[in-house]
Amino acid sequence: MMKFAHILTAGVIIAVSAGCSRPDEQRDVEAGVRELRRGNDIRAKSFFEKAIARRPGHVDNAMVHNYLGIAAWRLGRFDEAVTAFEDSRRLNPNLIEPIYNLGVLAAGRDDARNAVRFLNEAATLNRTDSRPLEYLAELHMQRGEWAAARNTLYSALDREPRSARIYNNIAHVHVQLGQPAQAIEALMMALEINTKYAPALFNLAVAYDTLAGDPDQARAYYKRFLSAAPRDERAEAARSAMSRIGERGAATTPRTLVDAASPPPETSLVSETTPPPDERTTSVAVTPEPPTPPAVTMPAVSPSAAPPAPPASLAAVDAMLRQAEQRARSGQVQQAIDTYVRAAETAANEGRVDIQEKAYREAVRVAADQPRAHALLGQHLFERGQYDKAATSFRQSATLNGDYAPAQLGLARLAMRNAEYDAAVVHFRKVIESDPTLSDAQWEFAMLFDKNLGLAENAAKAYRAFARNFPNDSRREAALVRAEALAPTPKPQVTPTNRPVATVPAVPRSPDAPPARRIEYKPPTVINARAAADAYARGGFYHEQRDWDRAIFFYTRALENNDQLPGVFYNLGICYAMKGDNDLARDAYRRAIRLDGNLVDAKYNLALLYRDIKDNTSAIRLLEEIIRAKPGYAAAHYALGLIYSANPDTHARAKQHYQEFLRLAPNDRSAAVIRQWVNSH
Repeated sequence: MMKFAHILTAGVIIAVSAGCSRPDEQRDVEAGVRELRRGNDIRAKSFFEKAIARRPGHVDNAMVHNYLGIAAWRLGRFDEAVTAFEDSRRLNPNLIEPIYNLGVLAAGRDDARNAVRFLNEAATLNRTDSRPLEYLAELHMQRGEWAAARNTLYSALDREPRSARIYNNIAHVHVQLGQPAQAIEALMMALEINTKYAPALFNLAVAYDTLAGDPDQARAYYKRFLSAAPRDERAEAARSAMSRIGERGAATTPRTLVDAASPPPETSLVSETTPPPDERTTSVAVTPEPPTPPAVTMPAVSPSAAPPAPPASLAAVDAMLRQAEQRARSGQVQQAIDTYVRAAETAANEGRVDIQEKAYREAVRVAADQPRAHALLGQHLFERGQYDKAATSFRQSATLNGDYAPAQLGLARLAMRNAEYDAAVVHFRKVIESDPTLSDAQWEFAMLFDKNLGLAENAAKAYRAFARNFPNDSRREAALVRAEALAPTPKPQVTPTNRPVATVPAVPRSPDAPPARRIEYKPPTVINARAAADAYARGGFYHEQRDWDRAIFFYTRALENNDQLPGVFYNLGICYAMKGDNDLARDAYRRAIRLDGNLVDAKYNLALLYRDIKDNTSAIRLLEEIIRAKPGYAAAHYALGLIYSANPDTHARAKQHYQEFLRLAPNDRSAAVIRQWVNSH
């Protein structure tokens, strides 16, 4: 629960109109403020009462009554505090401070109804102040109303778009809603605003430690947290976690892409509800002069007893749910499922995940013998990060029909997430046999052999099958290039009769030259942090599903509202690389690095792109930059070893980097092969 602030600056006394107040009255108020700041609440209360007594009932005493209420509250005299705040409100109905404080007092007494009423009234008085909405969100969180808390925090973010604290609390809510990817993105947004914001640093470390299973990143953020806040109450927990990670060993398997947008299961993050004293948000709102009362078009919680009418789209959802129920009763089961799907999609567009899930669960209830209904619910739960529940739904679907492709695809992706690669192979084979038109399944099958199992021949075969089966897919060229790199097609022997005609070799572009194609978007004329955050979260949602085109669409919308976010460019780079569009991937990574030169994952991914196009000079330069900044980044040593091992003249350098990789990641799945190479050279 938030507390009243103890910080009242001397300048605040200007709120008592200097033009009308006599010097004695002003001196009493100044003295009262000084005593409040020193913690002498009895003396402060006496000075405020004396100032009020000099001119009882005068409008200029409104803020003095507010101060008197603060002093009474700190002395434990709650009824007196309520009376003082009510007097302040009566004398000047436009003051936000006493109304806000009445809401805080009501919340402290578990009077939720009045707390909501006063806080909404305060929010209505001043549409630029985020504090009433933040406190309302805190009340929602205490009551477990996570969707309402999320919506209210985003309303607060509209008022305070540069608040790292609000983003941190949004992350907490997303975790409770089973949306870990959005939680990590919100924490990244907090650090975009304040790179040393301790709560977000700690929470991001926890997220990578327990959500994403990335101990390297977890250790890095724990270290940054301890550097930023060595005396923080969570410092000991951070040191303990770093020690535990060290004992466990870092999971440094080199990856083609470092994906920040798809972490897994539920955990709890620290919710920073009480801001540090140097931030602008405190529980006692004190401003130099009374704010003008602007209208708020959509208060977060209506003070009226009657519930507001639902948006037209949500009313349509209700109608669709009723229609689906009727169709199921009349035996039109497949049509009923179709209607439930439309209802779920409409609810998702309104941000109502609860109604979306209700629609899928209703589909399962009325069509319990239909594999499609269970698979749809499983996919929804998978997207929400509820992996155990998703597995149950996918298994039920597969039990009803072992050849149902969506169920097998869901089980394959769950197996991939759990590193059960042999099981993933079995499920992917069933998907491809059941529905050979699913391009994503065949692409992911090839990547499973390539990136996870390291089976070059199998991967090349799968990539070539993908290119053959989907000639119009944007990833076809990338599949053929990768297949050739893994298992080159045997070259025919050159004879006098088939000798090729000599051609002029192409002149390669300079690595520092701009790419042939660049990401196109309309730069924002005004930063809209809320719209950018919403689009970023939607992009992350589709990123998790590996729906690269939709993820790109929403990430680009985020840039059109705020193009100063390196994380958006970074995730765009991943999406374009996964689609095989290396030109746009390169442009995205370069832009991310320009905005944040410390974004080593973007440098690593860009280096791999350079390596793939045989620009080893640029790749080596970036990888060495990474090692200088982060010596423990094992994947960079691995990549340098690969590059140097291709040339006998640089085998000594390859050996040096491979040995460092083995020291940092002795248990990596590539370690045995690397040791064999080192021993033979």
